[in-house]
Amino acid sequence: MGALTLILLIACTNVTVLQLSRAVTRKREMGIRLAIGAGRSRLMRMLLTEILLLATLAGVLSAYIAFEAPTIFAKMLATSGMPVYQTKPDLQVMIYLGAIILGATIMAGLSPAGESLRVDLHSAMKAGTGGMTGGANTRRSFLIGAQIAMSLILLVCAGLFVRARSTMLTADPGFEARRVLFVRLQAPLAAATDRILKIPGVESVAYGFPLSQEEQGPPTQEVRAFGQSAGLGKPIAITDVSTNYFDTLSIRLLQGRSPANIREAVISRAFAQSFWPGKNPIGERVVLTDGKEITIVGVANDVESERPGIVDGPHLYRWHDMSRPLDSLLIRFRGDAVTTSASVREEIRKLDADSQVWPRTLRAILDETAERFSTMVRMVGIQSVPKAGPTARRRSSR
Repeated sequence: MGALTLILLIACTNVTVLQLSRAVTRKREMGIRLAIGAGRSRLMRMLLTEILLLATLAGVLSAYIAFEAPTIFAKMLATSGMPVYQTKPDLQVMIYLGAIILGATIMAGLSPAGESLRVDLHSAMKAGTGGMTGGANTRRSFLIGAQIAMSLILLVCAGLFVRARSTMLTADPGFEARRVLFVRLQAPLAAATDRILKIPGVESVAYGFPLSQEEQGPPTQEVRAFGQSAGLGKPIAITDVSTNYFDTLSIRLLQGRSPANIREAVISRAFAQSFWPGKNPIGERVVLTDGKEITIVGVANDVESERPGIVDGPHLYRWHDMSRPLDSLLIRFRGDAVTTSASVREEIRKLDADSQVWPRTLRAILDETAERFSTMVRMVGIQSVPKAGPTARRRSSR
């Protein structure tokens, strides 16, 4: 919306500069009208009506483009990971478009209309007189400067989007992603782990998921230090993991060990610095929202799972029993990902014939997220190629 608003303002400056130039050529006309008795208020209404008619034609064309643009964008930007954006205009969009047209018309039309009526009758009646007044020249120079500034902002924003996309594709998330498959089970299974471990090339099977499944980040709940009253804690992201979760993902434990029972947990370094800065957190206790007390047995290195290039906030890894039925698995393997994925799929089908699972590497999931963002980058890039107004180009050529 910021990019679109800047484009709208650039269009308004273009129209305003053109109307200011046109106002100069109409000074003699306005002088004659005033000389034969036309009131300035009536002429102002006439000039604004002309602008409104122009805006109406532009609005009709804009409405047509608004309906056609989604189809055009879908064809231009179609990818396998194309996100589902609601881009078809509805009544609210059309009302918004109408309000913007009215506002832009007033914005772009008042100054030129006023300039047209700023007439000295004696000089306006003389043939060959004209030229822009000092005030009009000042306004035109300001508008051209504003247009260049807004165009520069658009280009900078487009550059930041491209940089963010590059970061998403190249940043190290802080855990093994290329040699770990993630598979979501359609029905919780208890025997899947043992069968998958027998597949050639599989090194370990763990429970957990290191990536955020929500666009706004992982869900959080209040966690407070032991002895704190309810409501005084901090919102913390919590992930249920198996004992071998950190070994499977090659996440380094800075202190302590992995959790081994339901009363133990590992925290991230950001969590430790937030709750016990400068102290050893091993052995400390925290209280969850449901009142359960958890003992800290390890501190894990921070990862970048929520936003590439930015370290995650405080995180707590709570123990999960692998002997219970599981709804998802992390599979560390060596060798070919396609072959291992096919073998995993076959073993799960032996347990659940109706299961349609599709194991994917964590790297593939990250790349899919980056591809969805790439679509947004291309959309912003298309919008961020503003053209200089004709008056600005003519002035620069001089």
